[in-house]
Amino acid sequence: MSAACRRGNPGRAGARDRAGGFVLLELVLAFGILALLAALALPRSRPFDGPARLGLKAHEIAVLLRRDRDAARRAQQSVSTAIDPLGGTVRSGAANGAVTVPPAFVLRSAAPAIRFAPDGSASGGRILLAGRTSGAVAVAIDGLTGAVTVTREDARVR
Repeated sequence: MSAACRRGNPGRAGARDRAGGFVLLELVLAFGILALLAALALPRSRPFDGPARLGLKAHEIAVLLRRDRDAARRAQQSVSTAIDPLGGTVRSGAANGAVTVPPAFVLRSAAPAIRFAPDGSASGGRILLAGRTSGAVAVAIDGLTGAVTVTREDARVR
């Protein structure tokens, strides 16, 4: 015989068990509703366009430029990397690769292309990526050595 029956209240033990299960069910439903709301709200939230993404795009462009420089040295022929500021793309001349800059950022370059020579030198130049609130990042190409560097700048586009 159970302890609840001995005390003269046979229905108490069963009520406690059912209440514990009911609380668990309420928690599961509450978490389910929160998950549903999060799933509906997250796609409508603004995409990430902060300083980290700006730096990431600048490093992607630097990698593409370094690959073109290395391809020019390997193939012993000139390779040009095309820069399209209006379209927001930097296209590789050696492979089918391209880096597309999100519309939230501005892509600027004085030259329409960077040419890498077979000896490792380059035409030189500078590509600037800027955001309205996230500052600017410059990708510089040294003309003598073909070295590609990424530096953060304080300028903001208005």
